[in-house]
Amino acid sequence: MIKRLKQNLTSSGGFYVASGMFKTASITISGIVVLKWLNPEELGYWQSFLVGVGYIQILTLGTTSGLNREIAFLIGKNKLDEAIERLKTVGYFTRLLSFILMLLVGLIAIILYSLGKYNIQDGILFFLAFGTGALTIQTNFLGATFRSSSSFKVLGKVQFFVSLLYFLLLPLVLFFG
Repeated sequence: MIKRLKQNLTSSGGFYVASGMFKTASITISGIVVLKWLNPEELGYWQSFLVGVGYIQILTLGTTSGLNREIAFLIGKNKLDEAIERLKTVGYFTRLLSFILMLLVGLIAIILYSLGKYNIQDGILFFLAFGTGALTIQTNFLGATFRSSSSFKVLGKVQFFVSLLYFLLLPLVLFFG
């Protein structure tokens, strides 16, 4: 039983699943720690910024979901050139969209700060919240493109690294409140 478990964890699929579970646990544990440090008003204020972040994904127009289906379909039909062309097109679109969103979010934060609508902390919160949404577009694209066991090994390593960042960056929450 232990030998089989070890084989599953060292396989790319098992490693990816384990890293995903570790990431979920990291998010949960760090979230509990943050709840202890922040008062409800501060936490609610941060959550008010995050409400709009989920809607940013609408701007992808379903391209990553479609790509996820189309790549598998085209590879199955042995149309690798067409699959790669669609991959490049959606990759360009998501990269450009993410870049434009990050630029706009930064400009909006600066403008709102300059007009006196936001203080510096509000501007940073705005930028971080919506910047995270823009980066999620890229993350979703990468998830749709990974098809080989070596890719899932890499994605698993990235998830472990991100999980560690949840803990390493916790002191910033305490420091900045």
